Amino acid sequence: MLDFLFTKTPLSFFTQSLWRDEAFSYIMTKQSIANIFYLSANDYTPPVHSLLLKFWVWIFGPGEIVLRSMSLIFYFASAYVFYLFLTNIFKIKGHWKYAYMTLFFLNPMLHYFAFEARTYSLVVLLTLMSFYFLLKKNYRPYIVTAAIGLYTHYFMAFIVLTQILYVFLTEKNKKKLYKYPVYVFILFLPWILFVLNQNNIANDPFWISAISLGGLKLIPAVLYSGYENGFYYLNEIVSNLNLTIYLYIFLGALILFKGSSKNKKWFTLLFIWGFLPTLLALVISIYKPIFLARYLIISTPAIIMLLVLVNEHLRKPFKYLLFIILFIQTFNFAGLQAENRQKPDYRNTISEIKSQSDSSDLLYVSSELDYHVAQYYFDENRVFIYGKSYDDIPNFVGKALIPQDSIKNTIPVYPSKAFILYPELIYDVKSSF
Repeated sequence: MLDFLFTKTPLSFFTQSLWRDEAFSYIMTKQSIANIFYLSANDYTPPVHSLLLKFWVWIFGPGEIVLRSMSLIFYFASAYVFYLFLTNIFKIKGHWKYAYMTLFFLNPMLHYFAFEARTYSLVVLLTLMSFYFLLKKNYRPYIVTAAIGLYTHYFMAFIVLTQILYVFLTEKNKKKLYKYPVYVFILFLPWILFVLNQNNIANDPFWISAISLGGLKLIPAVLYSGYENGFYYLNEIVSNLNLTIYLYIFLGALILFKGSSKNKKWFTLLFIWGFLPTLLALVISIYKPIFLARYLIISTPAIIMLLVLVNEHLRKPFKYLLFIILFIQTFNFAGLQAENRQKPDYRNTISEIKSQSDSSDLLYVSSELDYHVAQYYFDENRVFIYGKSYDDIPNFVGKALIPQDSIKNTIPVYPSKAFILYPELIYDVKSSF
């Protein structure tokens, strides 16, 4: 039973080896608070998640499950806010309210990053909270949550712009309401000025490739599921899921143009929340590709809510039929992802190296991508990057936490040894004489 839970369900994400971005998150927690601000300004993620994780590790320790548990708490908090949307905003009653919650809990994008020690689960929570407070006209908590969101992930700026557009399209007292998003950006301005005063990373090369025409067609399913190229076992399911979501979008568009003013308000909200951040990311990608499914996780709750709201406006036979189809496709996607989306097993490989090494031995990584995860599983003071020039290491691999003296181009003299780890997770042992 336990083997099934930790290999065939999303709990498998909990116990897998850390991957490089998660290891970077941990190494960042070892910095001072002041240094976290400085290093974050030289990286691609603002400091809030690192600061929270630092205190989390201080209280509970640095284990893999502990590191990921903070994201899991944010995930369950997000589920609660999602429930508040269903009950207090959309006024959904009865058993359907709980049926729709299963779409949240089964959602492959949301539960995958619920088990990852990165910022994504937190930014989902802050996105949901900021929208909820805005719609309930609780403006002070709206300003706070939206501002914290900007200090958590830069894509939160797309959410604030979405909220501005929503106010423009639906609210009568626009001038009064515009001031609140303006306050949010004012609170974020000091960080922008601080970042601009550091090294300019905006013009650095980035690892994301331009999206293809085929990828554009899959955007609704990508935003819903978190599908990324390379997971070929999901190709057929994501295509079917995409067609189903397109059907929901078409029905939603009909409801938007033919429905009551109240329905138009909610459908307008969900369409722009669900798709405007993607449109903005695609426009920016003409200059520099930044479109990546996980970065658009801020839109995933809106896509789910859009499907829910469309379903609520269908007649009973279609309501049950479409929901069952969507549920089955989501369940199949989530199950296959849990079974097959495995992180590289750094833990076992480096544990094997560690068991063979003496205190004077070093661990060299031939790829800078493996540097932080090797630090996590080995003695971080004995981990180095082998055969590289520091200037050739790109910023997007977490260079902010790679010191210049981490580069080695020579092999240690026997009896000391260097274990050289290659990207395929094979290793060699060398000494010079």
